[in-house]
Amino acid sequence: MRNDVFERMKRFVIDEIKPNYSEVARQLEVDPRTVKTAYQRALNGTVKRKIRKSRKSKLDGFKDLIKAKYQAGCSAKAIFDFICGKGFQGKYTIVKDYCRHYKKKEIKKATTRVEHTIGLSAQVDWKEKVLMHDKNNVEHIFSIFLYVLPYSKRKFIKLTLDQKQDTLFECLTEAFHFMKGVPKEIWFDNMATVVDHQTSTFNHHHFNDRFLSFAHDAGFHPIACRPFRPQTKGCVEALARTMSRLKPYDKEFDFNFQPSINPQSISELTTMSFLDKRENVIFIGSPGVGKTHLAIGLGVKACEQGVRTLFINCHELMLRLQKAQEKQHLERVIRRYERYDLLIIDELGYLPLATDDANLLFQLINGRYERKSTIVTTNMPLSSWGVVLHNLAAAEAILDRLVYHSHIIKIKGKSYRLMNGRH
Repeated sequence: MRNDVFERMKRFVIDEIKPNYSEVARQLEVDPRTVKTAYQRALNGTVKRKIRKSRKSKLDGFKDLIKAKYQAGCSAKAIFDFICGKGFQGKYTIVKDYCRHYKKKEIKKATTRVEHTIGLSAQVDWKEKVLMHDKNNVEHIFSIFLYVLPYSKRKFIKLTLDQKQDTLFECLTEAFHFMKGVPKEIWFDNMATVVDHQTSTFNHHHFNDRFLSFAHDAGFHPIACRPFRPQTKGCVEALARTMSRLKPYDKEFDFNFQPSINPQSISELTTMSFLDKRENVIFIGSPGVGKTHLAIGLGVKACEQGVRTLFINCHELMLRLQKAQEKQHLERVIRRYERYDLLIIDELGYLPLATDDANLLFQLINGRYERKSTIVTTNMPLSSWGVVLHNLAAAEAILDRLVYHSHIIKIKGKSYRLMNGRH
C-alpha cells in the first residue's frame, strides 16, 4: 500500500471526515479499494478481514476414531483402510495429513542402508508381541517373522508363538525354500538369538556360536545392524509397520453377531485349500458387517503359510492401473499383480469407478483366471456390477471368471459400528 494514500487517510481520520473513495482515488491515481483499505487501516489500526466460515470435512464423524486408533499405535494407512469399511469416502491423503497433528517430531540421523543388488542380501526381523483379542475379549500374544529381499521386495511372513533360536532357524529354512535360494548375506537386528550380548561391544558384534554354525551350513554371511539404527534395514522395517494394519481390527468381529455367516465355511477357507484349487472368494454385504475383517484374516493366514499375498483397496488399485496405462507400463504392472498367489481387492463398489476402469480390471482378473486365487469384498450384489463398472459386457466377463470356481459368502446383518454406538 502506498504511503501517501495511508498518510492522507490519517488526516481524514484526524479531521473526522469520511472521504469520497472514488474522488481521492482519481486524485492519487490509485484503485478506490486501495483508498478504502487505507482509510479502514487508519481508522481501526488494522485491516478488517472477513472471517471465513468453516467448511465441512469428510473427516467429520471420524476424527475421534482416528485419534484413538493413531494414539493406540495404528498407522495412518491402517486407519484409512479401517474407516473406509465404516463409510469414509475421502482420500488417504486427508487421513494422513490429519494424523500428522499427533505425530511426534523426530530428529533424523544419517543412516547407511543395505545395498539393493540382485541375489546379494536379505533382511530379517520380528514383529514382536502382537496383542490381539478374540470375540470373547481373550488376549492372544504372538510374533510375526519377517524376511524380505531388498531388490525384488519379495517377502516371506510366518506367525510364531515365540522367538526362540530353534524357531528362528525353522523360519529361515522355510524362507529359503520359499525363495528357492539363499542370499550371500543376511542383515539381522541386534537380537539375542543371533548376537552374544555379553561378549559384544557397541561397535563390534560377536555372533552366537550356534547361530554361526547354522549360517555356515546354510551358506550365508550374517551381518548385525548397529543398535538403535533400524533404518539400516529399511525394507523389513517397512514390512513390520505394514503388519500394524492389523491393529484397528482388534475385537472387531464376532460370529455370534452375524448369524448369516456359517463358521464352518470360514473355517474351511482358513485351511487355504482354495489356493491349491485356484478358487476365488467373494464377500458380499453392506458396510460394517465384517467383510474386510474376514478378508484380512485369510490374508494373514496365507502369509503364515508363506503364500505371496497382496491386500489392496479397489480404488487405490484402479489409480495404480490408470497411472500405469498413462505411462504405457500397464502390461508390466498387471504381470506384477498376476504373480501374487493371493490378491485381495477390498471395497469394490464403495467409490464410483471411471468408465475405463472396467477394462483395466478385466485385464487383471483375466490374467489371474484359473492360475491364482483372488478375494473380493463388495457392498454391491453381483447383479449390480454392470452399473458400478459402467460397462455391462466387461462386468459380465469379470464375473464369469471370478464366480467360476469360487466361494460366494453373503453377509446379512447389522453394522458393527452401530452395535458399538458409533455413527
